[in-house]
Amino acid sequence: MSESMRCLAPWPHPWLHPNMALAPSWSGADFQATVFAWAAQLRQAKIEHAAVWFEDAALMAAALLACNFARVQAWLPGQLTPANRVAVDEQVGVWLSDSLMADVHRPCWLWDIDAASVARTLAADSGSTIDGAVALVLQTSGSTGAPKWVSKPWSAMLAEAAALAALPWPQTVSALWGSVSPQHLYGLTFRIFMPLIQGWPIWRTTVRYPEDAAQLSASYPATLGVVSPTWLRAWAAHAQDKRGMRQTQFICAGGMLLPDLAQAVSDAGLPAVQEIYGSTETGVLAWRRRHQHQAWQFLTGVDAQVDEMGQLSAQSEWSGGRQATGDVIQCDGAFFDLVGRCDRIVKVADKRVSLAQIEQQLMTQAGVADVVCAPHPNYPRLGAWVALNEVGVAAYREHGRKALVAKLKHDLGRHIDRVAIPRYWRFTTQLPRNAQGKLSSEALTVLWQPRPKNMCWTQQACEGHTWTLQSVVPLDLIYFSGHFDAFPLVPGVVELQWVIDAWQAVTGQTVQVQGVENLKYQHFLRPADEVVLTLQWLPEKNKLRFQLHTPEAVCASGRVVLCEGPKP
Repeated sequence: MSESMRCLAPWPHPWLHPNMALAPSWSGADFQATVFAWAAQLRQAKIEHAAVWFEDAALMAAALLACNFARVQAWLPGQLTPANRVAVDEQVGVWLSDSLMADVHRPCWLWDIDAASVARTLAADSGSTIDGAVALVLQTSGSTGAPKWVSKPWSAMLAEAAALAALPWPQTVSALWGSVSPQHLYGLTFRIFMPLIQGWPIWRTTVRYPEDAAQLSASYPATLGVVSPTWLRAWAAHAQDKRGMRQTQFICAGGMLLPDLAQAVSDAGLPAVQEIYGSTETGVLAWRRRHQHQAWQFLTGVDAQVDEMGQLSAQSEWSGGRQATGDVIQCDGAFFDLVGRCDRIVKVADKRVSLAQIEQQLMTQAGVADVVCAPHPNYPRLGAWVALNEVGVAAYREHGRKALVAKLKHDLGRHIDRVAIPRYWRFTTQLPRNAQGKLSSEALTVLWQPRPKNMCWTQQACEGHTWTLQSVVPLDLIYFSGHFDAFPLVPGVVELQWVIDAWQAVTGQTVQVQGVENLKYQHFLRPADEVVLTLQWLPEKNKLRFQLHTPEAVCASGRVVLCEGPKP
């Protein structure tokens, strides 16, 4: 690479604006001084590779610039799983973070707000250019397989941000905030690179809850919010008054934004959602404004090709060569529609079935909040994992699992081939999507696992000989099948077994029951009930007093008489 290509941007740069970050604010001068000091620290320690993990997006921006000035390759793990820590430890010389890292073997440099305040007082000069050849190494979400590491040079990140800057954006942006982590490409591009080149103040913390976004907008009305469809659906369902957010422009990626959700944003009086399409491997490829443009439009600079099967490949300055997307599209001049992923179009009984079509049809049901479909790993059959909203949970409780499955199948049968109707069904109240709205392939294995028999208790309190545990009755509890199909409830004998199992888990001992005294079942325990279990050990009597109750009523109580043996 020639020197003219390597040195892409002079420093100081127009990126330095009076207010680089908010909550707390950070001036351009102090930001630059911190970057220079941290770069000098990296160079002095002769670091070549560094792991980067920050909650504060502005501190992360400073750390990444410092890495570039020191010609350090930055590794951005998507999650701090044990496997990721080990994998990254093998590649880097140091961890850079705004919090101390546990279970890592490399040194951890604490670059928090206090460290930034000290750094800006140091006289340091790291040169005047950004090196476009220095790489950032990011991790894919793992939604289509095992997570992969992808190298992105600074030149690619800057070219992508420049192409995005040409899209229509509000003239005034008082803050840019996000519900997605900047550890992934989507968050990195829009929460760090775009604010840097556009002069948008960076909101430091991740805005995880709709009520936090509403409070933020009260002080900074003209904001950009970088969100996922999962977060946006929670926002649409939240009861807060949305009038204070009418100058908020949502940017959305990470999954399909369904029409009803886009309409909910419009109904609230907000600008149309700026939807983004791309991947970690390809970078951003296309955009659309719902409801202004229902079809997708490629970014300027994207060279797209479609093969005879409709599969899209693309290349650009920021894609690292031509990349197969794995998506099938239908083109109409300069616009296109997404049909679905190649790996989400499967053969069932010799017929091509779109998993995305099944999911979209199920999402039209009033009781469905979220859904994912997948093919069975061994048989030519499909499964559906459905998250129910309040309406769906109420229908489940009133009519039972069998009736709900029959209703969903009946509706699907009116729109798709019968062979495409899922054979396996699992129900929950929330799918375990990450901040980017993705589901890992590992999480989907729950579709093929046996339905649960037990509760997952969490200990809330322990005082003397009394323990308080809490849990929620699983919608997929195996005992709901066949036990009052039209009115599912937990059998009393199962409740008693849960008490004994919980006591054994608390004490770490296997116990033998001699009998049960004063056993009372006062109230039904139903699907999705929040349950509190109180266990009181009576050592002088060798008995365990228990009570199971929901917020509304006591469900069961009694005393378990235990055989003699070691006790807590």
